[in-house]
Amino acid sequence: MKIPAIGYGTPEWALRSEQSRWTPGDSGQPRNKSRRAGVYIRVRLIHALLFLAPLSAAFGQQQSYTITGQLVFEDGSPVPNAEIAVSTPARQEAADPELTDAQGRFAFTGLPQGLYLVTAHRNDLGTFRWNQTPDSLRADAVVLNEKSPHPDMVFRIERYGTITGVVRDPAGNPAPNVRVSAARRSWTNGKAAMRTSGSAPTDGLGRFRLPFVTRGRYRICVTPSQGAPAPPVGYAAFGQSPREVYAETCLPDAGSKDLVEMTPGKNMELNVVLNRQTASAVSGRVANPPDGQGVSVQLRPMEPSAGPRLFSGQVTGATHTFQIANVPPGRYWLTAETWRNDNGAQAPLAARVPLTVGDTPVGDLELTLAPLPAIDVVVHAPSDAGAVTVGLRDADDPLGVATNAQRQADGSLRIALQHSGRYWLVVRTPLCPYAARLGKAEAL
Repeated sequence: MKIPAIGYGTPEWALRSEQSRWTPGDSGQPRNKSRRAGVYIRVRLIHALLFLAPLSAAFGQQQSYTITGQLVFEDGSPVPNAEIAVSTPARQEAADPELTDAQGRFAFTGLPQGLYLVTAHRNDLGTFRWNQTPDSLRADAVVLNEKSPHPDMVFRIERYGTITGVVRDPAGNPAPNVRVSAARRSWTNGKAAMRTSGSAPTDGLGRFRLPFVTRGRYRICVTPSQGAPAPPVGYAAFGQSPREVYAETCLPDAGSKDLVEMTPGKNMELNVVLNRQTASAVSGRVANPPDGQGVSVQLRPMEPSAGPRLFSGQVTGATHTFQIANVPPGRYWLTAETWRNDNGAQAPLAARVPLTVGDTPVGDLELTLAPLPAIDVVVHAPSDAGAVTVGLRDADDPLGVATNAQRQADGSLRIALQHSGRYWLVVRTPLCPYAARLGKAEAL
């Protein structure tokens, strides 16, 4: 049987007329009726495949994109033999990693449209993300689509610096197992503040090493363990309880405006001698505690510090008293926290008061536990405002983030705070908000 060539657009009647031809046999009947039917099916299948072929070419193939670039140092010199990786914002690998050539060049092909993170790594240099900020808090993504074809990128990295040194006590002995932190001057919540960017403990000989330090201005601080007593210099009366402790020690001093300047690839050595301070005790009682529930009491410094400094105490006895020993002088927030059972649900209770500690004991303090404050929120916005978030940020915490309103079971919005105090009202939306009101206070 002869089957003609069939192209896209062959009419149905042409197929039927062709398949109806058959060679008569001796009896005038078809030689093989089933064979004729099989040919008809194959012809229809070929027609279907040929018909779908141009449709798949037009709609089924997804356009692919290419990311190319060059990895260079801050001075423009190429970075060879570095591993370049491409991943999705969900940190899923989008392509096999590539090594840069002698000129620092790299290329990734066959990528579908979307957002991609590009990362560079070399063992002797560290890890870098394309267009990351000096604080390493965020990095830009590469956008690949028809409207945003990405050009050939220049992936510029700045070599990390290193800070090393030795920590000793006033007698010259090494201070082991104390934490050394690097705080970088950053812009946070509309003001300059010191933000911790790295830390490391000292070894048995008091040595420390802070790697991967980005360029910027730093304060290096050594933070001993909570209220670590300083042994007396010379003779001490038998049984005398030392009141001196090793205090947080910084270079430059925390009260100075001078900072350590770090440039790309700089290696710096700093030796720190721990300061001694006369410590005091803080004591008082907690009012309104729930029966049978433990209460934690803490002292948190008001001033931002390079290292975390928390002084903790526990409420004991039927009078619910507490005492925190070996507290260095400074300004603190004194807080108390616990939970109570409200019809099977845990409801937090808290108290917070400001406190200044000097070189004499502070006593007779009282912390009254109360439910956490909450504010109901109503958002008025046009239909094209997009996603709107409303929150409150502690005005006394320069590094704090806003506590955003959460939707309740009845659909309302509520901001549940950790404590009473002064707050900034924060509204975020793609459009610029023109007015906000908190209670009876309204701001335009």
